[in-house]
Amino acid sequence: TRGLGEQRLRGADDDGDGVINDDDNCEDVANGDQSDIDGDGDGDDCDDDIDGDGLSNTDETDTYGSDPELTD
Repeated sequence: TRGLGEQRLRGADDDGDGVINDDDNCEDVANGDQSDIDGDGDGDDCDDDIDGDGLSNTDETDTYGSDPELTD
């Protein structure tokens, strides 16, 4: 049986996006839709490589002019 303190911790939603921390793929940034384009378990709002193609989002937009949400 869980203690009351454990239940409160389990139900915590630190970023306030409506998804409890245990189920949230981006605990520190609100992303209620839980989008994870590349399926790596990191929510897109927290993922440095949204599409999982090996290029950072910054490199794609700033260096290559490509879309970080589409695999190159």
